[in-house]
Amino acid sequence: MKVLQLYILSLLLISILFPLSTNAKNYHQWDLPDGAISRIGKGTVQKITFSHDGKRLIVYSGIGLWNYDVSTGTELDFIAEYSSQILAVSPYSDAYVTLDSSNSLNLKDLVNPNFNLPLIGDSEGIRGAVFSPDRKILAGIFTDKIYLWDTITGKQSSFLENPNGRFRTIVFNPDGNTIATIGFDSTIRLLDVHTGIETVRLSRYIFGSENIAFTPDSNTLITASHNDTVELWDIESKEVILNIDTKTVQCIALSPDGKTLAVGGYDGLHLFNAISGAYIAKLGGHIRGVWKIAFSPDGSKIASSGAEELFIWDTKSRRRLLSIEGHTHAWGMALSPDGSTVATSNREKIYFWDINNGKNIALIFAGHHSSYSDLAFSPDGTTLASNDYGIVLWDASNYVYKASVYVRRETAPVNGTSSGYSSIAYSHDGQYLAGGNRNWLIHLFYKGRTYKSTLRGHSDEVTSIAISDDSSILASGSKDNTVRLWNVDTATEILTCKGHTDNVNYVAINHNASVVASGGDDTTIILWDVTTGLPISTLYGHTHGIQSLAFSSDGNTLVSCAGAEDPTIRLWDVANGEQKKILTGHRIGPRLLYFSHDGNTFATGNRNGEVLIWDYNAIIGTENQPVILSEDVNRDGVVDVQDLIYVASQFGNSVLENDADINNDGVVDIEDILLVAAAITNKGAAPIKQMQTQEFLTSEKVQELINQAIQLFPIKQDYQQGLNYLEQLLIHLSPNQTLLLNNYPNPFNPETWIPYQLASDTNVKIDIYSANGVLIHTLELGLKPAGIYQNQSRAAYWDGKTKHGEPVASGVYFYTLFAGNYRETRRMVILK
Repeated sequence: MKVLQLYILSLLLISILFPLSTNAKNYHQWDLPDGAISRIGKGTVQKITFSHDGKRLIVYSGIGLWNYDVSTGTELDFIAEYSSQILAVSPYSDAYVTLDSSNSLNLKDLVNPNFNLPLIGDSEGIRGAVFSPDRKILAGIFTDKIYLWDTITGKQSSFLENPNGRFRTIVFNPDGNTIATIGFDSTIRLLDVHTGIETVRLSRYIFGSENIAFTPDSNTLITASHNDTVELWDIESKEVILNIDTKTVQCIALSPDGKTLAVGGYDGLHLFNAISGAYIAKLGGHIRGVWKIAFSPDGSKIASSGAEELFIWDTKSRRRLLSIEGHTHAWGMALSPDGSTVATSNREKIYFWDINNGKNIALIFAGHHSSYSDLAFSPDGTTLASNDYGIVLWDASNYVYKASVYVRRETAPVNGTSSGYSSIAYSHDGQYLAGGNRNWLIHLFYKGRTYKSTLRGHSDEVTSIAISDDSSILASGSKDNTVRLWNVDTATEILTCKGHTDNVNYVAINHNASVVASGGDDTTIILWDVTTGLPISTLYGHTHGIQSLAFSSDGNTLVSCAGAEDPTIRLWDVANGEQKKILTGHRIGPRLLYFSHDGNTFATGNRNGEVLIWDYNAIIGTENQPVILSEDVNRDGVVDVQDLIYVASQFGNSVLENDADINNDGVVDIEDILLVAAAITNKGAAPIKQMQTQEFLTSEKVQELINQAIQLFPIKQDYQQGLNYLEQLLIHLSPNQTLLLNNYPNPFNPETWIPYQLASDTNVKIDIYSANGVLIHTLELGLKPAGIYQNQSRAAYWDGKTKHGEPVASGVYFYTLFAGNYRETRRMVILK
C-alpha cells in the first residue's frame, strides 16, 4: 500500500512541476522517427477514455496516444508507440500497457514518460488486456486463460481458466472482485478474481456478443449482441429483465450513475434510459457509424468516435461541444507541385493538409457511395483528380467539383467500364490524364477532359500507371503479372516486360525514362530496361507485396514500401541494385509513397491515416553521391542510350578533347561504342525510350556497328558485353510484324505524322482518302528497310493538303498503308 501511495504522490509532483503544456511545438513535429520532419494525420481511433479528472480525452489511434484538452480540443501531448502494440488504456487514469515484438509487457504512464514497469510472467499469445477499476490488477486475455498481474509489483499473480472454450471479452465489476467473461461458446460466466471460481453462469445464448458492462451496484450485467439487441441481466436471478431493441450495435457505454446507456453502431450514436429502456435521442454527425464510446467520470460528457470523426457531447443538452480533427484514414495521397499541401482520401472524403503545420485546410465530402483510392494533382496544381467509377476533377483552390471524365459504352473484356478506375496519372506537361481501368484498359484524355484513345493489351485489372517526365511513355502494371510500356502519342504498345510471378501492384519511371521499376505481390522489385524490356536487376528485402515505388529526382535512388504488414521503407541504389537505407517509423506499414516536386522530401502514408514527411537529403547524405563515369558523356548521372546516341552521332570524329572518345585514342570509333554499351549493361542504367534512338541508332546502323565489332578479334570482355547489348538493341529495333500505327497528333491542324513499322525491306506508300472515299493525296515513301518509323524524323509526314497543294477542310479522313502485301487503314480528324 505504501508503494502505491508513493507512486501516486510522485505523479502528483510530476504534474505540478512538469504540467502538460498547450504551448509546445506543433503536434505534427512531436515524437518523430529519425529522418522524418513532419507528421500529417493522427491515425484512426482505436480506444478512447477520459482522464481521472475528466479534463483530458485520451485517444489511442494505432500510432500512439494523444492527449486532448476536453474544453478546447487542443492537442496537449502525443506519445508514439511505433514498435509496440497498446493492449489497454486504463479508464479515468493515465496508465496503459504495451506489448512489444519480443512479447514483453510493460506498464507505462502518460504523465511520467520515464515510468516503465515490466510485467513479469508468460505473455506469449496475449490477445488483449483490461484494467481493474482501481488499476491495481491487469487481466490479460489469452485463448482459454486470463492471467492476472499485480500492477504495483509487476508480477503475475494468478490465472483464471475457461475449460469450455476461448474467451471473447472480459470486464471487471465496479469493486474489482469479479470478472464477467463471454466465451466463443456465447456463454456468460462470472469468475471470482481471488479464487478463480465460477460464481454465476448465464447460459442463455448470446449472439456474437462482444460488449459487456456492469451497472454501478454490480447487480445487473448489460450485454450487446450482433442481432442488434441490448439485454440487461439480473445477476441474482440469472434472468433478462430488460430488452432494448436497437437498429445496430457495435459498442456500448453506461454513464457513471447507471442511468444513461449510450449505444453506437452503423446508424450512429443513440441514448437510452438504462432503467426503463426508453429511447432518449440520437446524436447525429457520424457518417459511417460509431465504434467507440466513453463517458467522462462525472457523466456530463460523452466522447464518440467513428470511421473518421471524433466528437465530444454534452450529455444533458445532447449538444456537440467539440469536433477533433485529424483521425482519418488515408486510402490515397498526393503532394501538390509547390510542396505546400498533402491531399489524402478515403471512402467518401478528400482532405487537404498544410505540410508546414499539419493542419487540415479543407475537406471535400463527395458522397456516401464514393471510393477514392488514388489521387493526382495536375502539374500546375490547380486541379486534383480522384479515381472512382469515373475520374473526378476538383478545383484545388476552391475545393469544389469541376468535372468527371469517363468512357461510355466501350467494348471491354469485362462489363464495360462500370467497375471504375484503379489508378490515375497526369503527364508532366499537363497535356494528358490517364486512368487505369479495373476492366483491363487504360484510357487517355486530352488535358483531363476529352477522350483521346484506349490502350489495350493487359489481360487483368490495371493496378498502376506512370507517365515519363517528357510525357512520351506510359508504363502500366497489372494483375496479369506483366509490365507494359506504351507510346503516349501513338497510343501503341512498345514492350511487354515479364518477370513477376504474382500481381504487379505499382510501377514508376525514372527522370529520363531509361528505367522502369515495378513491384509486385511476389515481394520483389524489378528494374527494367526501357529499350529492350529486359530486367536489369531484381531487388529483394521486403517481406510482403510491394505497394508503392518512387524514384528520386536524379534517378539515383528508388524508394519502396510494402503495406501494413511490413513497416519498413527501403531506399535502393538504382545503379547497382544495393540497399542504401532502411527507415522505420510507421507502426502500421505504409502503402503510399510520393516524392515532392523539388526532390528534397518524400511522403509516406498508411491506411491508418498517418503521413510522415521525410528529409531525403538528410537521409541519403553526401557520401552517397554518384561518381560520374567517362561513359556518361552527357553528365546526367546515368549511362544510358542517350550517351550511346551521342557517341554514334560523333562516329569517325577525330576532334581533340571529344567527350565521345571514351578511350582517348584520338578518334570516335567502334571501341567507344562498345565501352558505352558495356557500361549500360554493367551499371544497370538502361536505355531510354525507343523513339529517341531512331535518328542515329536505326536497325541498319546498329547492324553495321555489330559487323564492325565482330572484326575486333580477340574481343575484350568489356567489348563482348557491349556487343551483347547491341545485339539486344537490334532485336528490339527489328519488329517481327508490319503495322500501321495511329497518327499523331489526332485530331490535328494543320499537320500530322503517320508512324508505322516494317518487318522486312519493302516499298512503302500511304494513300489518304476523304470520308466519301475520294483519294486526295499519296505519300510515296519508296523502298524502306525493316525497322520502326515512329518519331517525327522517320514517320510519314502529311501537311494537311491535297496532291495539288490545297488545304483540306475539317472533317474525317482515312489513310491506308501499302507495304508489300500488307494493307491497313486508320482514321484521322482535322479540326480547324
